[in-house]
Amino acid sequence: MKKGGGGVDQETGRGMRMALAVCVILNGTAQTVRAIADLIRALRGYG
Repeated sequence: MKKGGGGVDQETGRGMRMALAVCVILNGTAQTVRAIADLIRALRGYG
């Protein structure tokens, strides 16, 4: 993920979170939930 162009990064992050939410709903596995928690933590770090 590149820094700069905040608007684009925000849109990408939103899309990623939405896709991950769909994965959780479809899979419902602990592994998926853990991966999403890690990604959200990483995205918050970028923000």
